[in-house]
Amino acid sequence: MSECVGWSNKFTNKQRVQCSNHLESLKAKNSTSYASKDLERRVKNLKDKEKKILKQIKDIVDSNPKLKKGFVNITSMTGVGEIGGIVLLHLFTKYPNANQREITSLTGLDPIDKTSGTSIKTRSKISKAGSVIVRNTLFLGALSAIRHDENFQIYFNRLKSNGKHTTLAQVAVMRKMIIIAHSLYKNNKKYDKEVYKKAAGLIDE
Repeated sequence: MSECVGWSNKFTNKQRVQCSNHLESLKAKNSTSYASKDLERRVKNLKDKEKKILKQIKDIVDSNPKLKKGFVNITSMTGVGEIGGIVLLHLFTKYPNANQREITSLTGLDPIDKTSGTSIKTRSKISKAGSVIVRNTLFLGALSAIRHDENFQIYFNRLKSNGKHTTLAQVAVMRKMIIIAHSLYKNNKKYDKEVYKKAAGLIDE
């Protein structure tokens, strides 16, 4: 898959969000100006461009049996939609020999512990050294998984009950998701909720 297509889609998405936010601001002021109508046209054009780019990428995936099978397996997991599947598939094919720890690092989701000058430990954070595209996509996917998949609900709630901040618990779900997605891709299997109850440590044994 062409990386430039992925970045084109990211740039287009960023433009659309900026225009949409500006448009909402104008509407809040009850503006009926030419600027408001022009922004509506721009938002529509950018949405159409996003769809076109997404279709181009999907056509590439569908034309390659191996890519298509990997895409189907990855998107069988709750919370991973079409865009998430494409983003993760691109990551896994780009780094075919990466293990789970390395894949986590490549997304910038690996935890780091910060200490002050007096060696007082502060709240754990993620490195953010990897792909921001993957992190943004997985964040939305994690919210969906927590809402619709019992395994992730239990895992998230368990972290929260143990004192984890909501954001850190969501990040932990994101890490679980990418590890599972990587396993599905490498082992050519679809997501099975029962299997991953124990295999991924999503619930207590």
